[in-house]
Amino acid sequence: MEKKHLSLIIGTIMGISVAASGSVLAAETDTESPSETGMQPAAPMESDQQAAGGQADALMQMQVSELKGKPLASPDGTNLGEISDIVQSTEDQSLHAVVAVGGMLGVGQNRVTYPVEDLQLRDGEIVTATQMTEEDLDQRTAYNADDYESVNDNQRLAEVSGEGPSPGAEIASFEEIDQDGDGYISREEAQEQADLVNAWQNVDVDSDDQINEAEFSAFEAGWEAANPETRQESDTGMDSGMGEDTGITGDESPPEQPE
Repeated sequence: MEKKHLSLIIGTIMGISVAASGSVLAAETDTESPSETGMQPAAPMESDQQAAGGQADALMQMQVSELKGKPLASPDGTNLGEISDIVQSTEDQSLHAVVAVGGMLGVGQNRVTYPVEDLQLRDGEIVTATQMTEEDLDQRTAYNADDYESVNDNQRLAEVSGEGPSPGAEIASFEEIDQDGDGYISREEAQEQADLVNAWQNVDVDSDDQINEAEFSAFEAGWEAANPETRQESDTGMDSGMGEDTGITGDESPPEQPE
């Protein structure tokens, strides 16, 4: 009896050990499962980056007028201020949003600049690329009109930022732009010529805030050199005429004279 009782005790102990081992293996299997799926978050991260790039591209297709008066928010939706203007730096031609921060009903507001390249269009709202507070934005460089140039309301941000004119774009002649015929192009007359407006400071050599015919000619030459595909076909039209049949070719001999 004692041997039989001892065998039962040993069997019970072994059963408990096996059960415990099974629990440990199950626990290890459970801990391994998250590790197998732990590498998958890399895909959503890549998607987030692609989405951010798409939001930036969408913003660059907007016209300047579409951004003016829009609120600026942080990624979490916190309102930071209102975009009052889009300007271009005279130093490096970069685009900046002029943002009115703080104050109440337009009183006591501080106007600061924020790079357009750090903005995104998300669900129809203009947001900063990184999280920030109103206080953070208020500490940015105050807007100084002397350091920036105004941008045409009808221009897309992509055009102003240096992507160049749209395919097939052309520059009007001096006479067409000089609508009042006074021999000078004013800023108002140049409004429909985006490339001229963007280069105004460099084109207006004598800084009299108007473009004379000589200044425009220099600008036009540079513009055509940068956009050779827009040159008129008449520039090469004369070349085709040089190969026209004149009636006598070099291979032909003069007709024989009768004796």
